[in-house]
Amino acid sequence: QQLFYGQRSTNLNAAGVLTDTLTARQDSDVTRAFGIEPLKEEESTAFTLGLAWRPNDKFALTVDLFQIDINDRIIFSSNIQPEDAATCGPAFQGCPIRAILDPIGVGQVLFFTNAIDTKTEGVDIVADYNLDVWGGTLDLTALMHWNSTVVNKRHSDSSVLAPQVLFDDTQVTLVEKGQPGAKHVLQGFWHNNAWELTLRENYFGSVSGEGFTPGLKETWGGKWLTDVAVGYNFTDNIRLTVGASLHADRLDGAPEHMVE
Repeated sequence: QQLFYGQRSTNLNAAGVLTDTLTARQDSDVTRAFGIEPLKEEESTAFTLGLAWRPNDKFALTVDLFQIDINDRIIFSSNIQPEDAATCGPAFQGCPIRAILDPIGVGQVLFFTNAIDTKTEGVDIVADYNLDVWGGTLDLTALMHWNSTVVNKRHSDSSVLAPQVLFDDTQVTLVEKGQPGAKHVLQGFWHNNAWELTLRENYFGSVSGEGFTPGLKETWGGKWLTDVAVGYNFTDNIRLTVGASLHADRLDGAPEHMVE
């Protein structure tokens, strides 16, 4: 789908103005005009180190460290926009991006390309403990995950688009901070022959993004979500479960903080 995907839609440009946006198919006239090479396969190297410990029948612990390096990562480019028309000479002289986009009537373009090299490092910790309580068994589980991704290099084969234009700082922020760097689950599951009770706390770490103001990065803090479920087994084949998901959120939807 990365080779043949394409669409034309109406989106906001960097100035917040609605404009026709082309997601160009790989090896199309547009990507060839920009000098974008056809997609090639990513190359990755992964390292892992694991530890497992089970001192008794009630407790178990595993710790896994990992590192994943991806070269020539396939990813969406920036939203590439034409130069200011006032700076262009006759026949788009000095404005190579506008010379490509204006004849097809679009205000910005993006496409898949092998734009970056990345490194992801992280750790997974899983702890399990069980005990007999209230006439049944209580299983306690903690799953904790941390990861960090950095863009090591940006590169471009295009003579029109420099690496920092093909994949700009906004896209770097999306890759490095656009997904939570932490994901934790704390769970208690109690059960006997008929009844089941689950209480689960899910944590998603903070994320960051850049909007239409260059250099302005917004960060939204992490959130805890609570899942509760009660189940009853009428027979081996029939079970009724009632559950709810609870979370507190800010009503205004504003970011936790902003830094320039």
